[in-house]
Amino acid sequence: MSRRDVCLSLWLRPDINGVPSPAMGDDAGFVWLMDQELRNKDGVGYPVTFETANTDFGFFDQQIATRMKAGQFLELAFEPRGAWDLTVEVFWDDTLTDTILFNMGSGGATLGGFILDTDTLASTSVRSSRTKMEGSGRRLKLVAENAGLNQDVSMSAFYVGLTLMDERTGE
Repeated sequence: MSRRDVCLSLWLRPDINGVPSPAMGDDAGFVWLMDQELRNKDGVGYPVTFETANTDFGFFDQQIATRMKAGQFLELAFEPRGAWDLTVEVFWDDTLTDTILFNMGSGGATLGGFILDTDTLASTSVRSSRTKMEGSGRRLKLVAENAGLNQDVSMSAFYVGLTLMDERTGE
């Protein structure tokens, strides 16, 4: 399903090696080759949005569902895709309290572009990045977004660190 494209026809079109590849015809008379390596259509990037439901963490322990919580950290496990950011907005009780940028890069040099005994070699294995998270409330929601041209993201998991607040003092 696409909210951007109106697909009127689909078929398999042989590529230069004779391998059938999907193609699409839209409502404006254009033919688009699908299953391409780059994440764009006619030079415009595809937006990626991921949103969690509001959670009070009652699934973990029913006693903390109604307690106030203070965010400590947010950790993202992901596969490195490039030197661009995934924006994560943090909402406590439906109020935006923090915006965190996670770089989707590998943190290492690529083969042929590194210095022995100085740089580390890049990897596509899953890695984690942790950063401080601001805000507090009873329910937490996360919204992750990226719409850059050819900026792919591959998220594996979010981990949330929080502390329970004292209900009498609010600290």
